[in-house]
Amino acid sequence: MSLDRSLSAEAMILGSDSILERILSSRSSRSIYARASSFNTTVTTNLLARNVTTGANQIWSIASSSPVVRNDLPTEADANWQVAGIADFNRDGQQDLLWRNFRTGAMRIWQLENGTAQTIALDPVIDLNSRVAGLADFNNDGSVDILWQNTESGETSLWLLNNTAIAQKTGIASTGPGGWRIQGITDLNLDRSPDLIWYDLNTGQTAVWTLNNGVFAQGLYLDPAPSLDWKIAGIGDFNGDRFSDLVWRNETTGETQFWLYNGIQRVQTTAGRSLSSDWQSLSRTDLNGDGTTDLLWRNSSTGELLGWFVRNGSVADATTVFTEPNLDWQPTSTLERSASLLITPTTSTSRTGTLTSGGTIATAENQAPIFSRSDRVDAGNTSDFYRFTIGQSGIFTASLTGLTGDSDIRLIQDVNSNGVIDSGEILAWQWERGTAAESIRRFINPGTYLVEVLSYRNQAANYTVSSNFTAAASDDQQFRIALTFADSLAGLNSAARDAINQAARFWEGVILNRTGITRSNTLDIALTGENLVAQDGTADTGTLALSGPTLTLDSANNLVITRGASTLNTRKIAEFNANPIYLRDIMIHELAHVFGFGTIWEPLEFAYSDGTRVRAGQTWIDRTSATYRANSYAGAAYGDLLGTGTATAVPIEPQVFFHWDERRFDIELMTPFAESPGVAMPMSSLTLGALRDLGWSVNFGAIQPYALPNLASVTASTSPNPGGAALLSYKCGCRGCLAAVRTEILSPRLSDQIQATA
Repeated sequence: MSLDRSLSAEAMILGSDSILERILSSRSSRSIYARASSFNTTVTTNLLARNVTTGANQIWSIASSSPVVRNDLPTEADANWQVAGIADFNRDGQQDLLWRNFRTGAMRIWQLENGTAQTIALDPVIDLNSRVAGLADFNNDGSVDILWQNTESGETSLWLLNNTAIAQKTGIASTGPGGWRIQGITDLNLDRSPDLIWYDLNTGQTAVWTLNNGVFAQGLYLDPAPSLDWKIAGIGDFNGDRFSDLVWRNETTGETQFWLYNGIQRVQTTAGRSLSSDWQSLSRTDLNGDGTTDLLWRNSSTGELLGWFVRNGSVADATTVFTEPNLDWQPTSTLERSASLLITPTTSTSRTGTLTSGGTIATAENQAPIFSRSDRVDAGNTSDFYRFTIGQSGIFTASLTGLTGDSDIRLIQDVNSNGVIDSGEILAWQWERGTAAESIRRFINPGTYLVEVLSYRNQAANYTVSSNFTAAASDDQQFRIALTFADSLAGLNSAARDAINQAARFWEGVILNRTGITRSNTLDIALTGENLVAQDGTADTGTLALSGPTLTLDSANNLVITRGASTLNTRKIAEFNANPIYLRDIMIHELAHVFGFGTIWEPLEFAYSDGTRVRAGQTWIDRTSATYRANSYAGAAYGDLLGTGTATAVPIEPQVFFHWDERRFDIELMTPFAESPGVAMPMSSLTLGALRDLGWSVNFGAIQPYALPNLASVTASTSPNPGGAALLSYKCGCRGCLAAVRTEILSPRLSDQIQATA
């Protein structure tokens, strides 16, 4: 079995594996014999060594009991030049050396051939905080690329090479100046694309970035270290199953452990052997050709090289490979591994600025899309903001936990870059009241975003915010509305049809994800037209539309909306065609009824095919007082509108009970009477709270500017027309919407029989 590709990739990082995989034939100098034991195969291991006094460089070729052959390379007397990585840059079958001058920042490649070196200069990197984080073919074009990270700022970048020439320099992301460090490059998920293993020096947490052609695909936490004394000593396939594993070492006790993985899942932990602090991890490679990664250690006091021959996740044998008593000769030492690449978990960063409580962004803390941060908001600092950038679309999630006071989490995009949170720029916000944990989820496109932790009513709250990002071209949970127009609406012009489609798109920005109240992420809504007739048989010229859902039950007898229907009064077609924006607002109102607003505020009756019946659903309203219950999201939102912060029963439309009370809420979207064309009908948090009560995943950032009318005292009215006769020509037909609510027969057949309840 050939070496796991993960090990080949890791060998490109000098700090992870300073092994030259091919013998570089050249003149040889003195030899030392290796000790035989498990190391008794024809496998040849090549190490790069440098004399720290003279600057001489050699390849040490070690093979079983044969003499250790030393092949000379050119000397580099300037100690400021250090080897930063080993790789075959020009694809000639021989490993080359990447050098960095740690005084000037100069960069070069030694292209090796038969012991000689052709020097190829690269662009200098003057900022010495920027370090080579690793070498691998990140974009799968056959050329090795260079990964950079600035350990001061956390900025990461990638040099994409074409052989030895820089084809492109591209920025990736910033980790912030935290403790995350790359421990190795490996193909963790066996997709033939390099992935990154991380360790946080501050917390002991480990993580992985899975990459696809150098682009972040997914970031996941792995298992944390038992304590901060434990450090990752190597990565490789230690049990021969082709999956990458970790070997750990306790820097205090010298103990070691093997953590065996199946992909990202740790499946077994085995104890290794203990080593004194004189022993340093040098490299991971297959020393005996059995298809399992072995370990090579160096004793810094004696120059001894010790091989650990690993089998089935444990040390089967330990053998002295050879000893170099001249301690000036050192196999290339492990470089400090620094953080890198597109998506980085990061937990501890220094604050670069604050956010003013007025919602104007002064500065925000730079983070990667995957991060975890603990902090505090209070009356003196009502908001904390974290900024991140992504290079491709995907699913972003974030949670707020460990709350000691009430605070919210929001996802924001400052689209116009004016430093102010404008209408439409809050992409996800689904609050809870009290100290309950909160979470948000949103499919987002490439760009720069902000996560805000916001104190509720200036409460002091300690918190932990954690985020994740999964690269994806689409989201199978993203809510969609599929509209169909019946022939009876042929009279609608293109502007009117577009207005109805805009109403659907509006709700797709409000309802973010599929939840239990729908069977799928796509809700079909059938649009029809009808010359509506009043109860007395005369032409109904006042009703604009009526709408409602079709429902069934899940296995727990919870209501499930399967589809929707909306009927437009074709007597109003000319008015709709002349006022498309007005029609859009009307349809935003109507679609809310399809989602259950008003239409499923009380239990409904369902019929089984055998004739038995069942009532299902919750009671959200009190008909006697004409109120929506206080202990609800809508009740909490009403308390906010009142300025009390106390959940309060909400006045609703009397007698019909399908809307908010007209007199109390006036122009709010979900009152029963539409305003005249040209008058805004804003959707408030009250309406979204009611949809949240029904189980919808809503974005409270979509609410529109709204304030309660200036009434000294309002009580629930018992008048059927609380707005007066002037509004009757612009009313919702949802007194008849109850007739639009349909339940499915709970048998193999579906029925449109109306199961309306009084």
